[in-house]
Amino acid sequence: MVAPAKLDAIVQALGPRLASGFSAGNFPTASQDIEPGCPMVKTSDGIAIISVDGNLVYKSSWLSAVSGLVSYADVRASLDEALADPSVSGILLQIDSCGGEVNGCFDLSDAIYAARRAKPIYGVAADDSYSAAYALLSACSRVFVSRTSGVGSIGVVAMHVDQSAADSSQGLKYTYVFSGTRKVDGNPHQTLSTGAQGTIQAECDRLCTLFASSVGKYRGLSTGTVLGMEAACFFGEKAVKAGLADQVGTPDDALAALRGRVAGVGGSQPTLAGGGGAARRASAAAGWQEAFQRSVAERGPNFGRVVGSDPAEEQEGLERAAAARERR
Repeated sequence: MVAPAKLDAIVQALGPRLASGFSAGNFPTASQDIEPGCPMVKTSDGIAIISVDGNLVYKSSWLSAVSGLVSYADVRASLDEALADPSVSGILLQIDSCGGEVNGCFDLSDAIYAARRAKPIYGVAADDSYSAAYALLSACSRVFVSRTSGVGSIGVVAMHVDQSAADSSQGLKYTYVFSGTRKVDGNPHQTLSTGAQGTIQAECDRLCTLFASSVGKYRGLSTGTVLGMEAACFFGEKAVKAGLADQVGTPDDALAALRGRVAGVGGSQPTLAGGGGAARRASAAAGWQEAFQRSVAERGPNFGRVVGSDPAEEQEGLERAAAARERR
């Protein structure tokens, strides 16, 4: 799940290297310090800032350090660290990424969505958040885009490179000996068969539906509405109008809003289990609770399931619903 233009650049840059192999001198040694791919920085007033910069992959490795890749595992580790730290009252996720690997993406986005019940998590596209990166951003409690930020590209892309002509020009001919008629489907040394292409297309379609339904759950949109966007990219105010973001603003704006959110619920430190912090938030948001219950009565129980049970989440859900009505 990556922007097509970025995928082309990756293939052009890494393809020849992967085909020819790396020399031993290119590998980091055990004595080299490798910086974490997604460090958490904590402000003096208890806001954890997690920056996601680069293409997303399932697991971290030495390649992550030298190629600017970020693993879902690294993001999850920073998220867990912020959640477990009692001095952290809110989390800001800053993302600048064109997307990445499917594996691990939705496990992390679901974890971000679930963590919203423990601590407020704001997200900002700084400046781009496409495809898999948007899956993570959309799971945040509130989403910011700058005037020039791009979000969306909610779709899936797979690529097959037929290098049989290149093989032939080098005097190479590959012969597979295998069991199982589908065992070598999609290999790069033969033209992609109709059956193999159909299988890959079906999996792309399945994953796209999973992607759309996940974004729909996080953002309070229907799966059909998200699929109807046809993986388009949206920028600035248009992203807000499409329902993919809540507000136009810079990372500084997002940080200020998060600080206001934390102060607005009494400045108390919420706990992972809810506890006394949840009770104080409920008391502070009593007016919104009453308005939320009226909305549930008017719009049915699905409204409650989309927004959630945390009073502060309910407040944001009501604001998002009002904005959606204005867009219509």
